[in-house]
Amino acid sequence: MLSVLYLFSSCYDLSSVMVSNFNSDEFTVICSGFIGHNWAMLFACAGYEVKIYDSDYQVVAGALDKILVQLKSISDAGMSRGQLSVTEQYQLISGAQSMADCVSSAIYVQV
Repeated sequence: MLSVLYLFSSCYDLSSVMVSNFNSDEFTVICSGFIGHNWAMLFACAGYEVKIYDSDYQVVAGALDKILVQLKSISDAGMSRGQLSVTEQYQLISGAQSMADCVSSAIYVQV
């Protein structure tokens, strides 16, 4: 699983994403499954705040727990991306209880 995540995320370099025309550095990920985890971690490792949403908030809560485990596993394997620690990356990721809250200040929505 770690190598799949690393290969997936290494295809994207978010450092070149231009956000200068926006007042927010927040990305939104709709759906909290395996792919949603990867997107959330990818955006967070680039230093963006990320909100995740799922129609069932229990899924979001579980996703946040799994994301922390995955971030730690990636770090332990020496495959972390970006300059932020696991804690700093994880603090950038939060759950939203409504779609409106999730997208209200987003500069990008990943579905």
